[in-house]
Amino acid sequence: MRKCIVLCVFIVFFILLTYYMVFTIFNTDSDTNKDTPINMDEGSSENNKITTNLNNGWKLVWYDEFNGAKLNKEYWSFQRGGNGWGNNELQYYTDRRENCYVENGKLIIRAMNEHFENNQFTSARIMTKGKVDFLYGRIDIKARLPKGKGLLPAFWLLPSEDNYQDRRKNGEIDIMEMLGDNPKVIYAVAHYSINEKYKSWGKCEDNNIDFSEDFHIYSLEWNKRELKWFIDGKDYYILEIDKVFNEDYHPFSKRFYLILNIAIGGDWPGNDLSEAIFPAQMEIDYVRYYRK
Repeated sequence: MRKCIVLCVFIVFFILLTYYMVFTIFNTDSDTNKDTPINMDEGSSENNKITTNLNNGWKLVWYDEFNGAKLNKEYWSFQRGGNGWGNNELQYYTDRRENCYVENGKLIIRAMNEHFENNQFTSARIMTKGKVDFLYGRIDIKARLPKGKGLLPAFWLLPSEDNYQDRRKNGEIDIMEMLGDNPKVIYAVAHYSINEKYKSWGKCEDNNIDFSEDFHIYSLEWNKRELKWFIDGKDYYILEIDKVFNEDYHPFSKRFYLILNIAIGGDWPGNDLSEAIFPAQMEIDYVRYYRK
């Protein structure tokens, strides 16, 4: 009798333990670390699934191939608003499917001519802030860009923290910018401020290719010494940051997050837009991040 009781207790304990383990595995709240930046130094991707042509010791540690049914909120969030964004831009950034969605393995960001929240146009701007950030390494973004006067598609980086309590001193790295009325020119720019003077070092690459006609890979390699920009594996601009900054001020030695967007109008592209270019869309095949 005593043996039967002991056996029954053991069986009940085993069942409860099994239930607890199954419940824990399959019901973990995916939002627990949602706002904690992923530590990618040790690697966070199943990189055997991705084929790349990179060598020289590069290791794929994070990526988004946009193969799901919708935008991965573990990686991305939306910035919303229509306040001109410091450049007198004309769009209102929304989080609607009309302006940003995933389809056939591509991320689509769509600029539209429609009145919305007192703005003339809508678009989308997504970012990895608070979810995934970057310090050194290589970022590859494969995309087809939109063309049309007044459009400004961009892939760019901003600091994860307010390191110098000054937006200009904190720095900005533009991996790719293109004016929609000249789709054969790509801009690479680094912004910072020294001695209260705002600096921008940049380069445009014109290799007689219309970047709106096909997909191309836009890359940034970033280390303690330099920033180096590439298109389709060919480097076209280098900024030797170790010669520009010192120990007291070195904005590009901090962690940054990634932004993808299409701006419309404003100080640089201008506001002379044609309705015929809308809707205009940017297609992104993947974003990949490598470390050595």
